[in-house]
Amino acid sequence: MSIQKFNPATAIVLLFILLAAALRIWNAGSTLTPLANFTPIGAMGLFGGTYFNRPWKKYAFPLGALFFSDVIMMHTIYVGYGNGLLYKGWIYTYLAFAVIVLIGTLIKHVKMSTVITAAFAAALAHWIITDLPVWWFGGLDLRNGQRLQRNWDGFVQCYVQALPFLRNMLVANIVYSAIFYGSFEWLQKKYPALSVHAVSK
Repeated sequence: MSIQKFNPATAIVLLFILLAAALRIWNAGSTLTPLANFTPIGAMGLFGGTYFNRPWKKYAFPLGALFFSDVIMMHTIYVGYGNGLLYKGWIYTYLAFAVIVLIGTLIKHVKMSTVITAAFAAALAHWIITDLPVWWFGGLDLRNGQRLQRNWDGFVQCYVQALPFLRNMLVANIVYSAIFYGSFEWLQKKYPALSVHAVSK
């Protein structure tokens, strides 16, 4: 039986993902500030989807980091907000995040244009998927403080009032993706043992 060698590339990619989770926790208190949704969560999903070649790693590690940060936030910052371990409607957030990872897997050649395109797609996917249940289950209509109606007006209002969150996530995706992808590409050039092919082993 062969002994699998330690893979430094895997360790570095995991370090980036854990850093992103830590930054998300640090930013959690900004929910109602202009920095709401300005977190590295989108970049974390894209990054993991791109650099892990084994499918289970692409999803398990980023989703695991998301879960880890969620549990910490729900028991420290948002105490009493959720029901049990996670918050209500968590399934939609995780579905959106899985789609973001999927978008990351489509990046075959890391360059500015592909990363920025992926950052846009990730922000749009998160906006569409996570705000649909807000509308359907009667989230708050900020115009009048009432529940959103299950009609076209309520649907449009739901997505319109979520535009600031979409904007912040888009900017965060671009900024953090530039940092994560740029740093790892630089590390790969400086240290050949960190080549993207090594991550799959």
